[in-house]
Amino acid sequence: MRAALILALMALSAAPAPAQDATSLALTARFGLFKVAEITLDARESDGAYALQARAVGAGLVAAFRDVHFDLNTEGERYHDDWLPRRFVGDTDTGRRQVRVSMRWPQGIPVIDAISPDEPVTEWSLDPALQGDALDPLTAFWRLLRPRPRGELCGWSVDLYDGRRRARLVLHPGQGDPGVMTCGGAYQRIGGYSARELDERGPSSPFSLTFHPRTPDHWYLTEAVVVTRQGRVRVLSTE
Repeated sequence: MRAALILALMALSAAPAPAQDATSLALTARFGLFKVAEITLDARESDGAYALQARAVGAGLVAAFRDVHFDLNTEGERYHDDWLPRRFVGDTDTGRRQVRVSMRWPQGIPVIDAISPDEPVTEWSLDPALQGDALDPLTAFWRLLRPRPRGELCGWSVDLYDGRRRARLVLHPGQGDPGVMTCGGAYQRIGGYSARELDERGPSSPFSLTFHPRTPDHWYLTEAVVVTRQGRVRVLSTE
């Protein structure tokens, strides 16, 4: 199971910011009949700033055999639909890959302050100085999952960079009726992956997101379906 993609699609929560808008969500991931992860989401935003903190942990059999978790923190500035990360700290363990990273964005260009474990420079390694047009993973996924008006749910894309790898979240035009909207999409692996990793995982992983409205301007994620080579993982809102 591609734990990195699955938990990334789920893992978001927030830390205090000078914002007054707050969002709280709770999600559970299931593989067939089995619960594989539990997630809590909280976010606070203002017109000019945001701060996010993420926590997702494995559950059920996943927790019994692997210490799968995500602890992510980021903060930055937001101007309408332009998101400018300033600081990102991540501690990720997918069961197969562990990464700890601290990055900041002086003048909008990512600078890696610390990253472990050490990896040798290879022909597929990325130069952080060339990734200024990509967001950190937490900001990118918050853009994907945050409650928003119906017209902003589908039909856009965003790139993300985690200190080693670059990927793209693509949302296709949506389908639905006045009470539901579903967006198909894909997690596309752009750079920083070896040929072996791309052969194992594939160049992209499809997913779909389903939203329902609580108010006309606030459509909330109620279900995400991630297609892996092992099968379909459903991420459900438990609120």
